[in-house]
Amino acid sequence: RPLKAGFGWVFRDLLVAGPGAQGGPGIHAVPPETESAELPEATSPVPGCSWWSNSPPVTSLRPRPKVAEPGCSVEERVTRLQSELRLLRARRTNLTQMRRVIRKRWRNEDTFVKVKLQRLNKRRKAKNASSKRHADRI
Repeated sequence: RPLKAGFGWVFRDLLVAGPGAQGGPGIHAVPPETESAELPEATSPVPGCSWWSNSPPVTSLRPRPKVAEPGCSVEERVTRLQSELRLLRARRTNLTQMRRVIRKRWRNEDTFVKVKLQRLNKRRKAKNASSKRHADRI
C-alpha cells in the first residue's frame, strides 16, 4: 500500500543525509559534494519500492502457503487438519458464549449497574474474608 504524501519528509532526510548517516552493515556514507547533485528528489519513485511506485515489489511479502513436507503422509495431514478444525470450532463456541454474556450484561443500563454492584460486593466480601483469616493467624 503506498504511503500518504505527508510521509515524504521521513525519507527526504535519509536521502539528503545519505544512508551512511544511519550506520549499519554494508551502508556507506554519501560524499558531501554529491549530496544535492546525484540524489533523487524525495518524491521521485524508487525502483522496486512499493511505497513510492505503483508497480508490485519483486518479491511478495505475503507468507507462502504451507506445502506438505515430503515425508508427511496423507493420514498425518488429515489428522492435523482435523485437530486444527476442532480447535477453531472450540474457539468459535467460546466466542459465541462470551458474546452472549456481554450482550446480556449490556442489555440496558439497569442490568449493567446491577451486575457491576454484584461484582463489587463479591470482591468486598472476599477481601473481608481474607483479611479476617489473616487476622486470625496473627
